[in-house]
Amino acid sequence: MSIKYITPKDWVKAWKGASAEMERLRRENLKQADTKTAILNLLPAFEYAVKNSPLRESSGLVEQQRYFKRYRSHK
Repeated sequence: MSIKYITPKDWVKAWKGASAEMERLRRENLKQADTKTAILNLLPAFEYAVKNSPLRESSGLVEQQRYFKRYRSHK
């Protein structure tokens, strides 16, 4: 029995062939999605996170802007 190795070219060809079907399935799933039920299913997890997560003094946005400013000044 011989072993056939899959080359990167083979992978690209396989994914190109599968991409149209994957997109069709994605669109079908989105059409069938029940947003209200999904939100209701996630609500307990959200409520738990709100109740049990420590409060933060910052969202991190100020620090992010500081990094961006520093990056711009070094360019």
